[in-house]
Amino acid sequence: MIPIFIGFLLLVIPGIIISIVFAIIFLYALPLMVVKNAGAIDSLKESFEMAKANPQDTIVLVVVAMVLNAIGSAIWIGTILTLPFTMLMIVLALPMVTSTISEMKKENVTEA
Repeated sequence: MIPIFIGFLLLVIPGIIISIVFAIIFLYALPLMVVKNAGAIDSLKESFEMAKANPQDTIVLVVVAMVLNAIGSAIWIGTILTLPFTMLMIVLALPMVTSTISEMKKENVTEA
């Protein structure tokens, strides 16, 4: 939150860019904490690895979630409906991303 605050102090655009980058990097942190019962630091590290292993899927998921939440925030009741759907979408994307990471690890082991 400190880099985002500094970005907003400098100008609005750097704050928005920093918050989007953090959303992409740490997208899977909260679902990992719930699903895998991981700690905060471990889930942030694993979320970073997942985002690094699947950058295209993660960016598409963030853009879809942002558009969905922007549409929902146009009316008050829409936010109540879109935020749970967004979290469900991220949790459902988690197995796809973790399987890609495990496949990459298997490929690295077989190559070595």
